[in-house]
Amino acid sequence: MGPAQASPEAELVRKPPLTPAQLAQLKNSPKINILIGTVGNPIIAVEGVPRAILCYYSGYAEKQLASKNNLLIENGHKTIIQWICQWMAAGENDTSSHLKLAKLTVPGLCDLHAQAKQLAYGGLMFRVQDELRVCIGSNLLSKAAIHKLYTTVPELATLCLARIISITLQPRSMDYGPYMELAEENSAFSEDLEHGVKATLGQRARQWRNSKARAARVTRSRLLCYDCQTLGHIAKDCPSKPKRKRGENRRDRNSEYVEYDVVEPVANGGGIRTCTRVVKSGEVTRTGLII
Repeated sequence: MGPAQASPEAELVRKPPLTPAQLAQLKNSPKINILIGTVGNPIIAVEGVPRAILCYYSGYAEKQLASKNNLLIENGHKTIIQWICQWMAAGENDTSSHLKLAKLTVPGLCDLHAQAKQLAYGGLMFRVQDELRVCIGSNLLSKAAIHKLYTTVPELATLCLARIISITLQPRSMDYGPYMELAEENSAFSEDLEHGVKATLGQRARQWRNSKARAARVTRSRLLCYDCQTLGHIAKDCPSKPKRKRGENRRDRNSEYVEYDVVEPVANGGGIRTCTRVVKSGEVTRTGLII
């Protein structure tokens, strides 16, 4: 059996978070019961759930409760449905639940994702997928966890395969025999794994060939000395004496020193000279200054 296919429903979106006032207003809406089981033999899973909260978060509930007074979830899991109702009532938070989302195992997260998908609850689906991505990237998953995730969460099947491929292509520092057993039991998983391994090995081979070709390629700009303009070394390792150009304002050490006349200030005893006329004490200058 291959990976489960996503249902052809409307595009799921993450609803914006509710303020405490908005959440309290939705809780005051009429109450309904959530039923699980079959159409002919339903049983009550949760009683007194606010209708508006269900319709806000769940697209399936919004569609079903438009013409019905109770919500029937065929083959639903009672414990998971109760947890989802607590999650909704707390504003998409698990503070009021003894079972925390971060503490769930991979199979538990997969079951929660499947129930959220049946309810068309996009916000919870995306949150569970984020938790599963963390588990895939940080933990060495068991055979049962890989099988559960691959078959029930098709959105993460590619990421799951990439993680297994990266493990199988490493030296045998860990036991990945259970993954090979799963490949023998599941033909679709085996085909995807084989195709992924071949594609990854081909990509690594191309990268190795390209890096080897770049290393063998010689260009003039790789090792060029800026002093002697020759290849094979850089300026700091140049064996020849560097040829530095003299600056335009740099004086030659052996050139003749030229002396210039020094302008000395004249004392004010003879008055202030303005142009060619000498203004003495008591007179007025042409600018109106009295000396």
